[in-house]
Amino acid sequence: MIQKDIYLFPKQLEFISRPERIGLLVSGVGYGKSYCLAVYIVMKAIQNPNSRSAMASKDYLQLSIALDKEVQLVLSQMGMEEGSDYKRIKSPRLEYVFKNGSTLIGLSAQNYDSAFRGINLNFLALDEAAFYDSEAFFTALGRVRVTPSQIRVGTTPQGFNYIHKYFIESPPENSFVLTATTYDNPVLPIEYVESLKNSYTDKLFQQECMAEFIDLTAEAAYYQFNRAVHVGKVSKEDGYPIYCALDFNVAPYCGIFLQVINNKICIFDELFIADNGDTYKAVEIIKSVAGNECSIISDSTGSNRSTVGPSNHLILTKAGYRLIPSRNPFVFDRVQHLNKMLENNRIIIDQKCEKIIRCISKTVWAKNGKLDQTKDKTLTHASDSLGYACFKLFPPGGRVYSEIDGRGSVLSDSSSNY
Repeated sequence: MIQKDIYLFPKQLEFISRPERIGLLVSGVGYGKSYCLAVYIVMKAIQNPNSRSAMASKDYLQLSIALDKEVQLVLSQMGMEEGSDYKRIKSPRLEYVFKNGSTLIGLSAQNYDSAFRGINLNFLALDEAAFYDSEAFFTALGRVRVTPSQIRVGTTPQGFNYIHKYFIESPPENSFVLTATTYDNPVLPIEYVESLKNSYTDKLFQQECMAEFIDLTAEAAYYQFNRAVHVGKVSKEDGYPIYCALDFNVAPYCGIFLQVINNKICIFDELFIADNGDTYKAVEIIKSVAGNECSIISDSTGSNRSTVGPSNHLILTKAGYRLIPSRNPFVFDRVQHLNKMLENNRIIIDQKCEKIIRCISKTVWAKNGKLDQTKDKTLTHASDSLGYACFKLFPPGGRVYSEIDGRGSVLSDSSSNY
């Protein structure tokens, strides 16, 4: 049935060949763990007639664009033809039926309570398992109970979560762990890896590319902030565009005033309304600090119309301010991007801006992976506004934002972003 050879890296070959019941491949991005899992699960289905196998991803979208794509690639590389060597069924669930009687089903860990129950498996491949609900992971393991009963898990590390506890702290019998960095993929352009290194903070690079278990949430969210480096005397300078970055929140309503000078975000003033904040009050403060020549970078939810009046964006527009179109990035991405800007000394804050300084220095991660507001609900909002500004003016892997003729425009490639 197999007509062609498949090339595997040494650790990939070891991962699929070892005899232990369960194995973990923890690797950096771009190493090829999804491809490795695809080779493993297809080989097991082919080598074991009438067997029943499953492959799972975090959700159906990830299953479709990652693991299943790799399975189709592996089948093609093996010289197997759909229709004669196997059938691929898309509904009611993804399923491969092979000529030798074996089946391979595709599952989503998102709805594990229904998808993972009621099936008995010989083989199982789990992709990016560190990002599952822990109950989904253990429910899946419980379905592999038909001889030869073998499991392979591939993932990028995600702190010291249940994957670390299960495989590293208290490893089960008949198990093994392999680690591969992004650099261990010999066909990956070194420029790609270096671009990641330039975009990530040092700690995030150690996790995402060097495959190290690092708890990014066990510390201050903005751990690159250094008061001695990032706080000083900042004045509003003539000849440079003024931006006001806003986070629309009632208590408190926060914002910062900044200019981009010498490729650095320079925060010269702030906006803080402790209680019953609204955009009408914010407009008065903006006019007093920046006059009419100010561009607004804001929380994208400001376009939502209030049940009792116009949207925040409409209020600002009617007041004569130009809004820069924006989309809220994921919180984790925004926080890490701000950390990268801090790490590279791309932000300076005037010493009188006590609210943004306090917010950056005091905000921590909660155990649920969100920014913690349990002890102080005034935190996170001012730093949110700075995060929006960083993402818009210096987008990671994007292009530098510039003011041209009163409009937002792109100026140059982002190689100079950091």
